[in-house]
Amino acid sequence: MRRGWRSGMLGVWCIVCTGGLHAQPLSVSLLPSSDVARLRVDQPVTIDVMVSGLSSGTELVFLAATVNYDGSSLGMASAVQAGPIVPTIPNSDSFLSAVELGMVDASFRSFDAPSTSRIVTNGRFVRISLRPVEAGSGNLTISFSGAFRPDPADLNHVLEVPVNVATPLAYTVRYANDNCADATIVSDGLYSIANAFASTDGPPQLTCFSGADNTISNDRWWRYVAPTIGTVKVSTCGASYDTRIVVYGPTCPA
Repeated sequence: MRRGWRSGMLGVWCIVCTGGLHAQPLSVSLLPSSDVARLRVDQPVTIDVMVSGLSSGTELVFLAATVNYDGSSLGMASAVQAGPIVPTIPNSDSFLSAVELGMVDASFRSFDAPSTSRIVTNGRFVRISLRPVEAGSGNLTISFSGAFRPDPADLNHVLEVPVNVATPLAYTVRYANDNCADATIVSDGLYSIANAFASTDGPPQLTCFSGADNTISNDRWWRYVAPTIGTVKVSTCGASYDTRIVVYGPTCPA
């Protein structure tokens, strides 16, 4: 039995023999370059799509993966690069990628290429470069992945290789001024503030707040630059939640 099959956004079609699947499934997972639980706005991060489980002697003529995430926080991928396991086929479009807000689709195909131009090792299939644009949280998910190998009984056909995809990778994007060292410079004016995705890194304020609750929880940092000599007033009047303000000198607290 044969059926048509399509890869994600790229519209790649082939004829597939559904019988005789590769006994050992591949595993496709995501490997970030830094702790995705503590990303920050404008902090570059790469996400590698990794392949494992490819047994010795097995060759792939097709491999594809689609990664989805919340584009409102992670933005649009700035680059999609083929990994070292992907062979280079001169004068061909064997590696294709498509990028949308919140989605990256990549595929490799070498149906008509020589046998030396096939994926034969485990490792990095693709690298996705991201730069978070807004604080938030969500999941990086491999929503689709597919692979095919030559049919040894009929070289005009390919056999599907089963693929296991990893569980979603949870991430949190903190604010750009989440730490004192990265305080946002401000002057006189009105500023909108939210702290739902802020961490807590300021020291306890024992002289200001008694009891166990003596910290500025989920804090964000600003550095005020006075336009002239005089008195400055800082207020959070009108906030919909309980607020605390602490003023330090020109250096970050120990």
